[in-house]
Amino acid sequence: NKLDRAGENEVWSHFDHSQSLSCQARIVDMLISFFFDVLLYAADKSSLNIWVSMLTETLSSDHESAKNLVKTLAERTGSISSNWLRTYVADCPEPESRIAAVRIFAAAIRSCAGIEAEEVKLIRWTKAWKEQLDSFAGKLGKEPLPTSLEGAWYVHEDIKTLDSQRASSIGAILSFINVLLEVAPRTWRFNSELCMLIRDIAIANNNNGGDTLVSALNAIQVPARLICLVIRDKARSSLRASFPGASMSFDVADSQARPETNPSAHLLPMTSSQMMNNDINQRSPSGGVPVASDFLILFEALCVMLGMKSLILAPLVVETTEQSRGRAIISLTESASKALGTIYQESCSSSASGMSQQDIEAYLHCCGLDSSSVPTQKILDILTKYPSNKGSNARNGTFYLGLEGFLAYYRDTAQTNEARVRTDLHTFGYRPDLTRRPKEIRIEVADGIQVLKSPVESVAADVLSVHRNNDESSDLGELALIGLDSFDLHAYAYSASEALAEYLVASTLLKREKSALITNTQKAIYRAPTAWAGNEMWEAATMIFRVIACIEDSYQQDRIACIMENPRNDMLNNQDIGLLQAAKALSTRSNQNYSNDMQYAYEKYSDLIKELMKLKPVGTWMSGNRSLWSWMERDLIANDEASSQRRSDFSGRREGIVGENMRSDSDMQGVHDSEDDDDDDDSRMYEDAQRYDKIFVDGAGLDVINGVFERQGIFEGAGKFTKKGIWNGNDETFSMFRCNVSNNTKHWYISIVPTGVQPGTNTDIDFYSAPVSRHTPDLPPSTGWAKANEGITPCPVIQIKDDEESEELQRGRVLITNSQRIDGR
Repeated sequence: NKLDRAGENEVWSHFDHSQSLSCQARIVDMLISFFFDVLLYAADKSSLNIWVSMLTETLSSDHESAKNLVKTLAERTGSISSNWLRTYVADCPEPESRIAAVRIFAAAIRSCAGIEAEEVKLIRWTKAWKEQLDSFAGKLGKEPLPTSLEGAWYVHEDIKTLDSQRASSIGAILSFINVLLEVAPRTWRFNSELCMLIRDIAIANNNNGGDTLVSALNAIQVPARLICLVIRDKARSSLRASFPGASMSFDVADSQARPETNPSAHLLPMTSSQMMNNDINQRSPSGGVPVASDFLILFEALCVMLGMKSLILAPLVVETTEQSRGRAIISLTESASKALGTIYQESCSSSASGMSQQDIEAYLHCCGLDSSSVPTQKILDILTKYPSNKGSNARNGTFYLGLEGFLAYYRDTAQTNEARVRTDLHTFGYRPDLTRRPKEIRIEVADGIQVLKSPVESVAADVLSVHRNNDESSDLGELALIGLDSFDLHAYAYSASEALAEYLVASTLLKREKSALITNTQKAIYRAPTAWAGNEMWEAATMIFRVIACIEDSYQQDRIACIMENPRNDMLNNQDIGLLQAAKALSTRSNQNYSNDMQYAYEKYSDLIKELMKLKPVGTWMSGNRSLWSWMERDLIANDEASSQRRSDFSGRREGIVGENMRSDSDMQGVHDSEDDDDDDDSRMYEDAQRYDKIFVDGAGLDVINGVFERQGIFEGAGKFTKKGIWNGNDETFSMFRCNVSNNTKHWYISIVPTGVQPGTNTDIDFYSAPVSRHTPDLPPSTGWAKANEGITPCPVIQIKDDEESEELQRGRVLITNSQRIDGR
């Protein structure tokens, strides 16, 4: 429609543009020249932010000045020394100058795209790019793609005819961005600003040409090039063939970019040789190898082009004008203070004067940290270190953490461990830009009580909601979709930002019937190294599968089935790679005296499946397909205590509220108990456990289990108890024993153990099981038992008795209690 309105016979003027500018546009043009050619080279940049704010505001409102700057930028792409884009995006060694320049470039391009005539030219340019790519039919993914328009299509970005009806200034700039992306592996230290430019172009308002800009970026394969820039030589062959520059391996890029002599000897200083030498040596564009955090802005850009414009990380802290000991005082930003203040109010008891010790424990629980693993003294230390209030009706000197103390804690933590602060905000429903997901997306009602959804459930619902409200769906192209299915891409994203990674996975899979991401992830963990070397891969895979399982569209159950029972296999080893399939194969091998690596891998699969079972959609699928996993039911018993013991396996960087800025334990009072006392306690507990010879079982739905179990030796450091009975018409010996399930998580079982076989194997016939008690792990717990494969509800209650105790003392006595905790995820 916009093309029709523009008309094909529109008359264009071809006189010198400098004479056609208004007085205001000429002044702005002069200021911009001073900014890029003088101010950004100055040693004193104290006024830089003021200039950037002034120019971006002016360009956003003054379309004429924006158009003039965009035209100038496009014309300068044909030169070398005067090419502002290349200078400040790929060459300039000063981060402040690069960021300032990028902010102005992006503001001008967004404003220019809001001019209807310029938008029409950009639409034509995008159409020309699509036609050029169509000419590669049959060759796509087999040979390098061009970075700019060629042949008959070149007229749409000819910088010599930018005043004509056809050539697009914005298009010429975007093609040059393509060129910069192809050489980006050799200047990777400066890539953040290049990605920032792409991101800030893509966030333009759809009503002012934003959708046209995103469509143009997609047409020239910017998303696919960005993906290649992350995964490099790990990209699929079709991506490496299409973008050989962007997918250049780290080693090759480093060898090509490494100077033979000190670069400072050949570069003229911007102000002083000392400044230039120091900065170049420390900030060489190609030195070293990038880490995941170096791609953070790249992932933001990728998410924005996928339609999620609320994922740009807002700053958490800012330097104030006040100083202490010669240093600027750091404070939380206004948006961070507001978000954390809201969380604080929601976490306080209604009648309290702040956050009590119990409130802090509940808060830790919501953050995914088991409060029982945090010493009470450390919580009291928080109340002591940070501003707190004494309750008006408090007894025994009870204190409450005030809002000021809560914010002060997070102010300190943001400076030492920003990732943890962002993860806590993410848990309570805040997006990376500190806007909050709608209440119906982050909270659900269970038994009349409002509870937080897990972050992955909330993220999946948020992505679905945003795309449902967005009429335009991004056409990323075939190559970008291949890249988005790469496990390595999402593993890098997870290491950079857990929240961004979850949004990226959800956006990748939404409304896609087929995706290779599930299979690629399964292959990655099947080949993952054992022990600590493979932990990051398992953590990333856990995140990917949890997000995929929570995407509520018509393909949800099919995806879950593919995760568990993938019909494809790992062609290298001819092995089924679905989680249940791989676990079963490993279980069989581990029972045949294979190496410990097999057992370790099996336990990892078991942990991953157990983690997925906490999600309602997966639980529903598992309930309907019990026959597929009944063989490993013992290892998948999802009781809360076992989950809390093993939370660290999946927590990654999560540590909750108790952080690195806390005083050490040596500074705390009341924690210097004698080690001799501890040894005495342990010995008394051991002696206590050895005293008991009989276990009384009552209340089991399977009546043959009820009765007296008598001690018959020791197994794995704890007593083993047995009783005789008849089951399925045969005389059997029922055993009660403790064994390791996986990763040293211990359970008690009531089972029939085959003759000549040690307890704790898959050949046991299990009736009931229970986690060990934290207080007396060497004795079976009295409560907390769950039905296993052959058990019948209700579950039993256990009483323990030795021969020296009287019936009166034993009757009704529960020696061991096992409190049940709600899982924080």
